[in-house]
Amino acid sequence: MRVAIHSRILLRYLSLLLILLFKSYYSQEIPLATDNPAIPYLERLHTSGSISLPHYGSQPYYFHEVKSLLDTLQELQRLSLAENRLVQKYFDSFNIQALPFGFATPFHQWENYRTNYLYSFSIKKPRLYFLSYRDRNAQVWIDWNEEVRIEKYNKQYRTFYHDRVAIQGYIPNNISFYTDFSLYRLSNNEQIKTLPKEYKNQHLQNYRELNWSIWDETTTSITISNNSSSLTIGKIPIVWGYSTRFSPILSNNVEPFPLITGSINYKKFNLIFLHGFLRADSLQLISDKGRKIAAHRLEFTASRKLKFSFNELVIYNRQYVEWGYVLPINFFWSEEHDLGDRDNMLMALDLDWIPLPGIEIYQTIFWDELAWSKIFSSWWGNKFIFQTGVHWVPSWKSLPADFRVEITISRPWVYTHKEPSNTYTSNGINLGYPLGPNAQTLYLESNLYMSYRLHINNSILFTRQGSGIGSDPSDNYNNRDRTLDNNTPFLLGKVVSSFQWNTELVYELTRFLTIASRLRLQSNAKQNQLFFIIRFQW
Repeated sequence: MRVAIHSRILLRYLSLLLILLFKSYYSQEIPLATDNPAIPYLERLHTSGSISLPHYGSQPYYFHEVKSLLDTLQELQRLSLAENRLVQKYFDSFNIQALPFGFATPFHQWENYRTNYLYSFSIKKPRLYFLSYRDRNAQVWIDWNEEVRIEKYNKQYRTFYHDRVAIQGYIPNNISFYTDFSLYRLSNNEQIKTLPKEYKNQHLQNYRELNWSIWDETTTSITISNNSSSLTIGKIPIVWGYSTRFSPILSNNVEPFPLITGSINYKKFNLIFLHGFLRADSLQLISDKGRKIAAHRLEFTASRKLKFSFNELVIYNRQYVEWGYVLPINFFWSEEHDLGDRDNMLMALDLDWIPLPGIEIYQTIFWDELAWSKIFSSWWGNKFIFQTGVHWVPSWKSLPADFRVEITISRPWVYTHKEPSNTYTSNGINLGYPLGPNAQTLYLESNLYMSYRLHINNSILFTRQGSGIGSDPSDNYNNRDRTLDNNTPFLLGKVVSSFQWNTELVYELTRFLTIASRLRLQSNAKQNQLFFIIRFQW
């Protein structure tokens, strides 16, 4: 009975928000994939001072936001020729206004575009979609992508396939929708134990007769928005924080989970909120089936150069939705205490500062628990993560580039809880810092745009990781060694150091075809990886 009552209240709450948002104007709140190639380039221009990214530090970015920025960049006179060509390339890929009216496929304009698309890469030509539809009130377009990857691990080989279809658009003007289906296929090689980075503990089906392993992933959303607010019901990746790979808050480390999310903007303030339904860490744990996350992030833009954010997140496990956690402007810390202090409450503060054009400094302090009076002591309850990074964009006219240095220190026992179902995980994977508690990293990264076709990414990762209980988000902190309560070091147990070097080269042959190679050297696994990748996009 209680479950039904709470569900009806939630539906009424959402219905009211939908009614309010229906009185809105033209919008394209279509989420972009976090690996969209335009994103790192736009973040580079944000640091250089050429643009100001909206809600910088929280993803996903949205189609209309990126398109608007690219429109603005086309009019800037201070960009170099090399940067202008990159901007034009990305602008062409977002130029849906060039879509013909009615139904269309690339074959409708094949005679006009075949030399530009099939045999060469001509900029100032809008991209062609697999299928599109346009009228006065709506636009819908479909992407079809295929990727084949040959992976070499030392002397062993295997093949990886990624089939993807995405449908997106808006109908009518104030309603945006997006759905994306990915099928991953992996040829099995018993000598290779490592699974691809695309695998995030999804259900894995083994077809022994074909020697394949197959899994699926879907993302989807429906959004209604106006000029100051939006509401999304969907299943989309979420990233909160300024780190490109290692955010302690929400890092897109897990498979996207169903959620309700929205934002409210007013002058220098932006409130982002979500309520999500997490996957159980084990299909066998019945008590794990009601796991949920509630979170909100308040961003304050003091100036174009300085921005602060405050985050509250709570993990709870109930068969019903907790009403107090649905309200986006409620203080979750107080609400959690009032409910009996039984849920996993976490907070974070982060800032982004651009003291000079081309130099960005960002910092995050994330705490699961701490005592400010003992902050500099070795008390075990100081469960926090500290991260600082510098993003540098040199003013090289002929070679657009950027460099990043980032340090992360994660104390033992961060993310853990006394109730196993309240750990900061979904489907057994940490929601935040990918290495979890009891770890430290130094991360170096560079992006070189050799031309509008050729992009080279280099990264080096130095890791020091502790061991034993207190090193996994699923550990129960009631099982700790209490003799260390006042003498818990930054790294517990035996410490293992490792080194990883990655180089990825991406070359776009045509609008349809991209080739790439990736080299990875790992000291801890004594393994060298070499990938050759072919991507087809329509």
